[in-house]
Amino acid sequence: MEVLRPDGTKTTLEIFGSPVTDDHGKVWASLASFFDITDRKQAEAALRSSEARFRQLIKTLPLPVTVLNKAGEYTYINDRFMQVFGYDYEDMSTRQQWRELAFPDEQYRQWVEKTWSAAIKRAAETGQDSEPQEYKITCKDGSIRSVIISGITIGEETLATFTDVSERRRLEQAMKASYERHRKSDLMNELIQSSSLSAEKIYERTHSLGVKKGVSFSCFLFVVEEYQGKTRTDWQDDFAQYQTMLDSVLDAMEEDHRVVWDSPDGIGVLCFEADDTRPGKDEQKNIAKQLRNLLAAKVPEVTISIGISEPSANLADIRARYRQAGMAADTGRKVWPQAGTYHYLDMGVFQLLSRFTEEDEITEYIERNLGNLLRYDQKKHEAYLDTLEVILMSDNLKEGADKLFIHYQTLLFRRQRMEKILEVSFDDFATRMAILTALHLLKLRKN
Repeated sequence: MEVLRPDGTKTTLEIFGSPVTDDHGKVWASLASFFDITDRKQAEAALRSSEARFRQLIKTLPLPVTVLNKAGEYTYINDRFMQVFGYDYEDMSTRQQWRELAFPDEQYRQWVEKTWSAAIKRAAETGQDSEPQEYKITCKDGSIRSVIISGITIGEETLATFTDVSERRRLEQAMKASYERHRKSDLMNELIQSSSLSAEKIYERTHSLGVKKGVSFSCFLFVVEEYQGKTRTDWQDDFAQYQTMLDSVLDAMEEDHRVVWDSPDGIGVLCFEADDTRPGKDEQKNIAKQLRNLLAAKVPEVTISIGISEPSANLADIRARYRQAGMAADTGRKVWPQAGTYHYLDMGVFQLLSRFTEEDEITEYIERNLGNLLRYDQKKHEAYLDTLEVILMSDNLKEGADKLFIHYQTLLFRRQRMEKILEVSFDDFATRMAILTALHLLKLRKN
């Protein structure tokens, strides 16, 4: 009870009463004892206040925290813990129940229990906090987080803190993967660009990538035409996002039987066969189709063109096969832009024409064989060039007319008109070949 002192302050008293009896056991009085417990009550109030403040503190901490008693029961779980991992008191009635949820793999759970118990034991023996240990916790939603758990012993309870390092580990893995991609790309680009490397040097360097000697391979070149509807040039102001996309493409195609790298012309891919068989052209195109579908599923906002080389079982051919894939992609995109996939063996005469690099000579050749018709076509807008190619490639004018969906007489008239403009006869084989070559060179130069 509280009583008022003469000075006006309050005192808390604890009163104990006991009866006073005579020799016959009859109660004739009561004895009261008064104990001043003011200090004790103040200490208890301070303790309750301190505990409340402590609970409020860990409740609002941005760090997941739990309190575990000696019996293995969780007596406290803060809000952040439930937000991060999804588990509540019903999921954590006992330590064993939660561990079965957080570490569903029995072997891994046994390792966790062993390391955690050892850490707590060492802490008790040394009088220090338990050593932080990293674990992988399975959350209630099935996601897995990398977490560093630290324990502090307070009396007979253990306060555990959980530091989520998942993002840090993700960034570390990303940096490691980025380093590996750059290392591989540098090595492969040296192989395809250097003409001085011996066969043994090539075998030695490709061996470091896990490539086996004597296994048949095909080279593919993936050229990114657009990403999110924009070309590579359009991404210059935000190239980091474009590079992230490229990394995603590289990761999507990475497999044990492939070497994928970022080349100067696009994304190079070497596909190795499981045995020593050489894939046919159709089989190579099917591989390209599978890779295209894979990218469409994993990086859907990317539009690509694919160049394919001849197969080879000699790693010393890597440079030549890469050039074939590059030529197929470059030429195919110019001549047949809608196809999307181009094999070197389908290039025909373009295999030779693509090697022409002197612009003045190309211009002079086109002018000599097509100049008059180009000027006439530009002036009259009659689109004779498309008709010309059909005439030169067809053995029969009637078949050519059917391809153009025009009457035979109309095509015959156009042929006579073009022969007059060019001052030649299409019956002459050499003339036909020269004009057709000029048409091909024009297609290459236009794009």
